[in-house]
Amino acid sequence: MWIRTTNQLRTMGVLHAPDAPIITAYVTITEKADRLRVKMTNEPEIVRDPRSGHPMENPVFGQWLRAVTKMEQLGGKLGLNPSARAGIHTKNAGVSPPATGTARLFGR
Repeated sequence: MWIRTTNQLRTMGVLHAPDAPIITAYVTITEKADRLRVKMTNEPEIVRDPRSGHPMENPVFGQWLRAVTKMEQLGGKLGLNPSARAGIHTKNAGVSPPATGTARLFGR
């Protein structure tokens, strides 16, 4: 995840050493969200509250939603969503990265 994220930022022309703590936080929370997403697929959506025995939403779903929300916030600070990129102007703006992988096959 670290390599993919830094490669994206490098391609966009916005990879800077002072952003390392934000990049680290973004990668960490993204990996957590991925682990929680996998965990959600193996657990029931509704569980019993251990104290009262009443049905309740599985806490994993709330944890995942909080992680995704934080991921989106940090990604915005790094320019990794469309609205954040609208305000980014770099010397590489408008320059397409070299085609690799499927981009080469599909002409993108």
